[in-house]
Amino acid sequence: MSLTNYNINKLDAALSSGLSSALKVLDTVLSTPASVNCESGRIEILSSIDYSRVEPAMCAIATFSGDANGTGIILFNEQALLAIISQLTNNEESEFDEMSLGMLNEIITQTASDFAANISSELGKSITVSMSQLFDFNGASDIAPYLGGGVIDDVYAKYLTCEDSGIFNAASIAIINRELIESVCEKQEIAPEPVYEAEEIIEEAVEEIAEEPAEEYIQPEAPVHIEKTVKKVSAAAAEPVSPKPSRFKQDGTIQAQNPVFPTFETNESEDFSSLVGGNIDLLMEVPVNVCVEIGKAKKKMKEVMNYSQGSVILLDKRVGEPADITVNGQIIARGEIIVIEDSFGVRITEIINSKELAELK
Repeated sequence: MSLTNYNINKLDAALSSGLSSALKVLDTVLSTPASVNCESGRIEILSSIDYSRVEPAMCAIATFSGDANGTGIILFNEQALLAIISQLTNNEESEFDEMSLGMLNEIITQTASDFAANISSELGKSITVSMSQLFDFNGASDIAPYLGGGVIDDVYAKYLTCEDSGIFNAASIAIINRELIESVCEKQEIAPEPVYEAEEIIEEAVEEIAEEPAEEYIQPEAPVHIEKTVKKVSAAAAEPVSPKPSRFKQDGTIQAQNPVFPTFETNESEDFSSLVGGNIDLLMEVPVNVCVEIGKAKKKMKEVMNYSQGSVILLDKRVGEPADITVNGQIIARGEIIVIEDSFGVRITEIINSKELAELK
């Protein structure tokens, strides 16, 4: 079924805002102002999209979840990506390596949160977006499986151009699949054909007869002909005329009933310990990761790329402040760093209570 009967205006506005905001991350990464020009999106067959505007290209998969589910593909021009890497490393890059792809994937991951926040606000829904790693684009058949269809399926396509102070000027394409369109777009109802009543048909027939020129009825048979015609019309008036059948079914009334759930018998004398029994010892053998964090630092990507052997990173903790002790990423205590023979250790000085733990979250 075609997607052209969906109103994509709201989705188009949300994606324009989200993509513009996400690509403005380059302002921070490259320390130069970036501008984004978004064209109006449209419904197209996947194989008919003008990929020549971005080729050669790389692409990433955007997975939408929450109040709206679906998949998107974003295509980036390879030369623009190489220009970004060259600017970050201060070296002229002509091809991608593991390090450069890692930097680009990190930038794309950073843009996902800004993108999700903007489209959630525009659509009035709670939506999260996760981005995949970049991979080479080799045509419509290469991305069709990720969109859950084939190359002749309808998709939403949006073309945009991003420019960053002469560093690069290249086009990108965002493609959204049917599932996401159906999640956020309203279907446009096509007006049904008018139903003509019997009286209207009769009146139109009589008016046509009355408007005919008089010379056509000079022959004697003409009055008889007119009389017969009127009689036929009168007979048609006597018979009920069925309205022209509509192509659209009218929705019937749905009667809802309250759900009936089965009743389960419970034994109030049984508690968790009695149910688990001796197997509680198995839980005690589950391994966990205990980490000691002496401090953190938040830096821009450009600063990280300038690190070299001997660089000093300033952390957010002062000398003498207790270190955080975490179990599987959850802080449970604080302590002081000590040396035990040839190894580091930590002496617990404070246990985090449940109230303080809730405040930390």
